[in-house]
This record gives sequence, structure tokens and C-alpha cells, in this order.
Amino acid sequence: MLGVIVCSKCSTVQGADLKSAHVTCPRCGTRIEVKRAKVYFSTESPKELAEAVRQISEQMKYDIENPPEKPRKRIRVKKPKQKPEDEVSIKNALMKVQEKKGVLIKADIGKALQIKEDVELEEAISKMLLAGILCEVSTDEYKLVL
Repeated sequence: MLGVIVCSKCSTVQGADLKSAHVTCPRCGTRIEVKRAKVYFSTESPKELAEAVRQISEQMKYDIENPPEKPRKRIRVKKPKQKPEDEVSIKNALMKVQEKKGVLIKADIGKALQIKEDVELEEAISKMLLAGILCEVSTDEYKLVL
């Protein structure tokens, strides 16, 4: 029994005796196990085998079989929020927090303005007090001046 198989390494289409255990690829020299290889066509006639090899190699030129690609996992990346820099965006950020809590404390202001360091936060609060954006209601409690 003769059949058409394809080399798994170089994709060369070739005819092989299906009764044999192994066939060597004439192009790359890879040893192909006939029992494991996919048989595209089988026949008893060597003439039919030659025609089938020609047809399948023609077909494989444009339609090479590849294993289906595994779907890729999508990873969500959070964009860091931009720090509010102008007066309007600072007021908007502080207004949202003040609407929820009523009075602003240092931790709330730090979260709203995305400031983590205490020294930088103190400087920002003092600048906002001088600019008239905030007023100090009591010790470490502030309100937004509208």
C-alpha cells in the first residue's frame, strides 16, 4: 500500500510505502514515522501515487496546515490617573471628596491629589491655603472655598 505523507519539519510532500515503519525525508533528512504521519491519499498504483503527490504538493503551497493558534489571554493594564495640576482640576478632585465626606482631612487631600509624601502634601496644602482654594475649619480639617 502506497500513500502520500508530509514531512513534519520541512513540509515536503512525498510518497511512501505505508507498510514500512520509517521514511527519511529527501529534503531535510528527518526520519518520519509512517504510522504517526497523516496519510493524505492511499493507493496501490505508483502512477496514481505520483499524481496524488503532485496535486497535494500544489494544494499545500497555498494551504499549509498549521496547528490552530491558542487564544491569547488579555491582560488589563490600568492607566495611572494624571495628577491634577491646574486650579480647576484640583478643585474638581477636592470637590468630589468633600461631597462624600463633608470635611477634608490630610489623607483625603493626599488621595485626591495623588500625593504620597507628607512633606509634599504639607506644601500643597499651604499653597492652597495661601491661594484661597482651601480654608482650615479646625486642626487638620479643611473645606473647599467655592
